[in-house]
Amino acid sequence: EEQGRFDEALWMHTKSKQLKQTVTPDSLHLASTFNNIGVVLFHRQEHEEALRMYEMAREMQQRLGPDTLDLAFTLNNIGELYLMARNQVTVADELFAEARGIIEAQAPESPEHGDVLRNIANVRKEEGRFDEAWELHRRARQLLETAVPDSPVLAKTLRDTADIL
Repeated sequence: EEQGRFDEALWMHTKSKQLKQTVTPDSLHLASTFNNIGVVLFHRQEHEEALRMYEMAREMQQRLGPDTLDLAFTLNNIGELYLMARNQVTVADELFAEARGIIEAQAPESPEHGDVLRNIANVRKEEGRFDEAWELHRRARQLLETAVPDSPVLAKTLRDTADIL
């Protein structure tokens, strides 16, 4: 996926899903696979199908392991879809807030925390609340520079911060 080879990634995730459905049809591992397929579909601009995969992941995660980091990652992904593909800022904000609560409780110094802060900052920017957006981006940058200094998420955060200026 990181190389942009989405067709291959989709094929591999789909094969993984098929195997997991046979071996462990009701597991957090299968839910994670649904989320991963959603990510690939999102990058391919197949937003409705991505949302369907994300929702399948979320339903399983809420049933099998509520308040897990995997659920937070799925909520963050759904929020990104609502923000970027549907421009539904309020729905995205609610999803990001739920993801943030889980991540702050379990992994406050993680790169995923930086990513969700970046997404919330982008919501604040859309709302015209630029000072809050700036502060959230600053916090996201600090987390990401420490956790993953050479990551695409840090690059996105720097780009998004510059967009406020």
